[in-house]
Amino acid sequence: MVVFYGWKSVRHPINLFNAGCHVCQRLTSHLRMLQKTAFTLYFIPFIPLRSKKIVICGACGTEKPDIPELDALPLGGTFGAQPPGSPPVAGPPSAPASILRPPTT
Repeated sequence: MVVFYGWKSVRHPINLFNAGCHVCQRLTSHLRMLQKTAFTLYFIPFIPLRSKKIVICGACGTEKPDIPELDALPLGGTFGAQPPGSPPVAGPPSAPASILRPPTT
């Protein structure tokens, strides 16, 4: 008799919001997800093993642990927005203008 067993992780979206990423240094949309892992027997989820909330950056795909302050954030809201008049978030270095412009003849 053959027994198929293992575990499977399933992700369910919870919320979408805008925030600054600490890895790519951009103000982008982030996806908040609930990840559930369960023991499977014959490909059927049988025993739940763990459940955790994660946040995924929309630009670079970095996964970070969830923070409780996001529970009160509305759908599409902004978390950690900069106040007006503050300098913009430092982005990735851009190419010099001399590279982007074609040479003049």
